[in-house]
Amino acid sequence: DLTILDRKRRIIASSRPSLTVMERYELPTGGSFRQLPNGVSHWVPQPAKGISIMQRWRKSLYIKELPVSPEISWTVVAEAPLLPLLERLTRDTITSLLILAGLMVMTVGLAYLISGSISRALSRLQEASSSLPQRLMLGQELELPPFQLRELEALGANFRQMAQALTYSFASLKEMNETLEERVE
Repeated sequence: DLTILDRKRRIIASSRPSLTVMERYELPTGGSFRQLPNGVSHWVPQPAKGISIMQRWRKSLYIKELPVSPEISWTVVAEAPLLPLLERLTRDTITSLLILAGLMVMTVGLAYLISGSISRALSRLQEASSSLPQRLMLGQELELPPFQLRELEALGANFRQMAQALTYSFASLKEMNETLEERVE
């Protein structure tokens, strides 16, 4: 709200409907003033029973008085209630917290999907490694499906190479063993 005062602090004009023209302008009473930088004052209503500090701050005002000009002895009083700022700050905080909560839910969901994919791939590798000796003894090849993750696919490729090398070694040993048995007979 803006109010223009004459040199005797009478109201010339005001955007606040509760003020009457030519009445004396009085600063709010029943509270405390605190001086802030740049000539701004912060008025907070006096504590009252059953009224929280937040309720008091919602009714507080920032006040600044400035002369209209050096030639005119009028003063402009600007009053800004803290309530709109608190409401906007509350609204912005709630919006930010909701966005943050949404991002957290999405992140947890994504982490769940990725960890499930990794877990399934590692389970397939574990199953393949546990059945590898039996497969090699029977001369069967190792069958691993392709993996979605590059690192796991590289691990699977290494595992396939190892299985091929072991299959070749077992085949060579089996052949040498058969040759040796033929010689012994």
